[in-house]
Amino acid sequence: MEGPCIDNCNAQTFAIKEERLDLSTLLQVSSPTEVLHKRSTVLSDFDLCLDLAVWKLRNKCLNKKKAIEKQMIKISISQWNAWSVQNETKIQFIQSLPGNVVAIQEIWQQNDNVERIGELIGHCEREGRGGGSATIKLCDDKILVKSKFRIGLDSHAVKIFIRNTYFWVVNVYLNEGSIEQMQELFGELKSLIPENEWDIVCCVGGFNIDLCTFSHELKLLKKLCKLFNLTIVQPSEQTTKHGSVLDYVLVGKNIIAKEQSIVTGPSDHRAINWSLEITNVQKRRTIKIPCKKIANTITD
Repeated sequence: MEGPCIDNCNAQTFAIKEERLDLSTLLQVSSPTEVLHKRSTVLSDFDLCLDLAVWKLRNKCLNKKKAIEKQMIKISISQWNAWSVQNETKIQFIQSLPGNVVAIQEIWQQNDNVERIGELIGHCEREGRGGGSATIKLCDDKILVKSKFRIGLDSHAVKIFIRNTYFWVVNVYLNEGSIEQMQELFGELKSLIPENEWDIVCCVGGFNIDLCTFSHELKLLKKLCKLFNLTIVQPSEQTTKHGSVLDYVLVGKNIIAKEQSIVTGPSDHRAINWSLEITNVQKRRTIKIPCKKIANTITD
């Protein structure tokens, strides 16, 4: 007597498994009503709730993915150590670079020539000969400068707002690449940039610290990058005519930097073109305490 009953139960269980909606079917469903239509029968409240739960989870994942994609923007940035922007050849070379934004180092007090290249969104000049840096807009995108600061002799930081996203471009030129200059650079950046915005920092320029040769300066640079959660993105080729890699970018975790090309120009340094994918930082969540009495209890 027990045998036929067990077989009958197994058959019913098998039928239930057959009538349950599989994951591939649920992924194609666009509304809870369709979940009911896809099922031949409603086996139980538990089974229906399970199908609806899977559908909601799928929608939540898709919406989160779409939200992230919506927040992400792509922008190109070019960098070049010009070794003085003193002639028409160098002006035309900079204008030919494909970046939406161009970061130039060693402008050498050639501000008049620099202004001819494009819209200046940040720059600094040294009082003496040499040095200096300039960040120039070459595209038609509506770029708003939220704030800008000078750092040391030849570097500057610009907070840029573009296409509903903002990020920091730090145009770096360390003429000596010394430990003192690095400490000054990161010390000033720490005081200028809020802690939650370090994920959207892009330091670009000439650091004069060779990534291919071990040195105490390189060791310190790597430690500072680890401390501030920055990634060193090394170009695939040498960036100077002397066979060293002195020009590169440091990016926060919300920025993905991909090398597009390296171009030889009228200088002892080569120009590097980068593609940046930038994701907005998450806003800080405010802690809400219902009343002062509870607040005092918590703090006590």
